[in-house]
Parts: sequence; C-alpha cells; structure tokens
Amino acid sequence: GSGKQSLSRLSAFISGYSTFQIKLSPTYGVADFKLDLMALYNKVGLKSEPTVFLFTDQQIFKESVLVYFNNFLSSGVIPDLYNDEDKDTVINGVRNEVKAAGLLDTRDNCWAFFIDKVRANLHVIMCMSPVGDTFRVRCRK
Repeated sequence: GSGKQSLSRLSAFISGYSTFQIKLSPTYGVADFKLDLMALYNKVGLKSEPTVFLFTDQQIFKESVLVYFNNFLSSGVIPDLYNDEDKDTVINGVRNEVKAAGLLDTRDNCWAFFIDKVRANLHVIMCMSPVGDTFRVRCRK
C-alpha cells in the first residue's frame, strides 16, 4: 500500500487521539458492528475521549454498513443504534454535564448534548484503495 493507515495512525497520535478499528472475524456481522459502534459512541460521548475511527475497504464485510457511515457523517445520529434502555443509560450519563452547561436536563437536550459530544470527539478516516473497479462502483452508489 501507500501508507494510508500508517499516516492516519500517525496523525491521530500527533493530535492526541486514540485510534479505533474493528476486528473482523469469520462470524462478524452487522449486530457486532453495531455493538462496536455503540461502544465507540460511549467512549467518545460519555468519556469524552477524542478518537479516530479508522476503517478500510477491506473491512467492508457487507455493503449495507456504509449506510451507518453515511448517517454518522450527515447528522451524527445512527438510527436504531441504541435501544430505549441503552439510550436512558446514555442520557443519565450526560445529565450532570448538561446541567453544568446551563441547559435544562430534558431527555431531548441530554441526547442532543451527547450527539454533539460524539460529533466533536469522533473523526472517521476511511482508507480506500483506488486500484480496481470496487472503489469506482462504491463512489457511484
């Protein structure tokens, strides 16, 4: 390769960001991906840890996972990532920060505060190889 991952890791380190990358296995599926995303969201949103999500074209185990990236990049919100119980845990986790920021600690305000923290602390780097037809086909979709 041309060092896309190495340069991404170096820039994350220089910026003081930790790096997160999924670990594929033969049984890895969309449910596992969503669990990894939820853990990542909790890390950056609840613990305020600046993180780079490094994702390569070799890790696209199913084309539908690209929809999750599209949702994150467009709004920060990934529908159906959290169920109601997990969402309540997150809301209670940021409630004190919301109050400290001088906002009303309503459910919607707490969720919006959490999503804003995720958007501020999470950076996505997608390393795609321009060799072959796959990249061109994905860009057109």
